[in-house]
Amino acid sequence: EDILLLSDSAFDSDSPTARVEDLVALLCDDLPYRPAAEAPAKLTVSELKRAADRESLLVENEQAEDREVGLSFESWIGKKEKFEGRQAEEMALTLRSAETDNTGQTAADRGTHLHSYLRFLDLDSLISKPEGERLTELDRQLDQMIEKLQLAAGARTTIKAEEQNILAYADSKLAERVLAAEKEGRVYREMPFTMAVPASELSQDYPEDELTLVQGMIDLWFTETDNRVVLVDFKSDRLPEDTVAQDKMMRRRYALQLSYYARAIERATGKKVKEKLIWLLKAGRSLDLEN
Repeated sequence: EDILLLSDSAFDSDSPTARVEDLVALLCDDLPYRPAAEAPAKLTVSELKRAADRESLLVENEQAEDREVGLSFESWIGKKEKFEGRQAEEMALTLRSAETDNTGQTAADRGTHLHSYLRFLDLDSLISKPEGERLTELDRQLDQMIEKLQLAAGARTTIKAEEQNILAYADSKLAERVLAAEKEGRVYREMPFTMAVPASELSQDYPEDELTLVQGMIDLWFTETDNRVVLVDFKSDRLPEDTVAQDKMMRRRYALQLSYYARAIERATGKKVKEKLIWLLKAGRSLDLEN
């Protein structure tokens, strides 16, 4: 292997111009396999979603779906665009402070609180109570979760504000299906995954033989008697009044995210995901992304 040794004299004014130009050209030569070098090693599903949505700035209302982040996708795309001579489109996102409500909580905080509460919610105990006692049961479970450190004390305000929406979910056909599967031990909550995908899926500029690790956290999935999977993702986004507009907005925001979740489940289990559902907490209904 050739080794190039440079001395200060190589750049002295007395050095032949051609030699200096050759050395500068060598030092400034483009990296070999640049597309492979630029392909991100690891991304979260939420980062992929933010990249897809960056022009509409949907990230400010996004819930904290992924707790661990590898290489920042915003940093990666920013560096890529800077190299290509363009202003990084993610600048407005990376410099923006998270908006808080009058309790000092961000949308991500509230989303995390709701996800944690729904993760530990005892649906069976709640549904078995008479309708007039269910709010009391929600409060009892909330106190218990905080006492067991399953939920932060600051979550109380968020959960109290969403009690009616949580009750609407508990009374739904979807919750009935979840409970039926749970009695058979076929429900899985807050399940993390890491999945390798071809980097070329992220950009046609990347080689097909390079892999990127995609990470995510699946809210809920369960299998039914047909041995097929129902995937559920809880969302507390503010919604427009019109249901058609609601569906259009949520499909645009989350279809990519749930497609990766479904793909991870199918790869890990070999089972078919037959339904990809978003439970709209603010609307008290589910949206089936397959229909």
